[in-house]
Amino acid sequence: MPSGVIKFFDVDKEYGVVQANYDNEEILFHYSEYRNPTSLSAHLQAGDHVTYQVAVTEKGIEAINLQKVSNQSENLSHINSKKKTVGYNFLD
Repeated sequence: MPSGVIKFFDVDKEYGVVQANYDNEEILFHYSEYRNPTSLSAHLQAGDHVTYQVAVTEKGIEAINLQKVSNQSENLSHINSKKKTVGYNFLD
């Protein structure tokens, strides 16, 4: 699933722009496409890290099904905690 950073979000118009991590492309999104799993992450703001899917609409390419992700160090610690070391040593 693609990921990126919220570059801009207009609360009044409920539209914003995600800058993709993989190629810095800017993709438009509407707040209705934001899927917030908890009430603590109900608001979007510039700098938030998100995952999303890409859809082609009548307005062009848009990000849909946006979800906030925790910061990268939390993600890495979660991944490292899932490693199984059965006869192997993994380098972190």
